[in-house]
Order: sequence, then structure tokens, then C-alpha cells
Amino acid sequence: MHIMRVRGTDGSNVLIPCGDMNYGRTNDYTANISGAVGIGTDLPNEENLSINPLPGAQFLLTYTTTPSSDKLPVSVYDAKGQLLAYYTLTNHAGVYTYTLDMSNTSAGVYMVKVGTPSLNVVKRIVVQ
Repeated sequence: MHIMRVRGTDGSNVLIPCGDMNYGRTNDYTANISGAVGIGTDLPNEENLSINPLPGAQFLLTYTTTPSSDKLPVSVYDAKGQLLAYYTLTNHAGVYTYTLDMSNTSAGVYMVKVGTPSLNVVKRIVVQ
């Protein structure tokens, strides 16, 4: 549980959260933050996803599953969490595959997120 105090005033004493105010108000809010934070390694179906480096800052993304007409969304993020690219892959006989070209990016660490309602996997790639 986290308690947050929000103060709104027309006066100049906004840096004193519990001081007297001529005008304005103070509101307290409680937030219950729970759940895991970070990148897990025990997510279901994660073993079906592989990202293998190729020459020239390219990576082969492969996800093996049952044949389906569902699209597989793939997002690429930089270390600051900014979205760099978004793709939707098509299932071909139970395999989603894509060659991810990172040659136009700087050297560094990037996150590749594959997400559907039943699958949410994030893997790290390193561009050299």
C-alpha cells in the first residue's frame, strides 16, 4: 500500500504539504501495487520462442505453436522503453517466423516482446 498526497493551492506554500492554505485542497490517495516486476523466465510457451543472431545485426525470430489463422504481434523496444518497431506475423503450418533487421540501430540492448492474450514473452537481444 502506498499513500499519495496531492495538493492544489492558489497560494505560494505548495512545498509545505501539511501547512495551512488560504485556498485550495489536499487529497490523499491510496494505491495498492502488486504483481511481479521485470522480465520473467518461467512464462508459459516461452520455450517455443527463439531469437537467434544472424550476420549483419539481424535476428531470426521463430515461435512454434499449432497451426492457426491468428496474427502474432511483435514489438521492439530500446533500453529507454521507447517503441522502435511493431510487426504482426502470420502462422505458416504452426510456425511464426521473421527476420528482424536491426542494422539501422545503434549498438546496445533491445527488448523484443511477443504478446497475445495467452502469450506474453519478452526477450533481450544485443546489437553489436
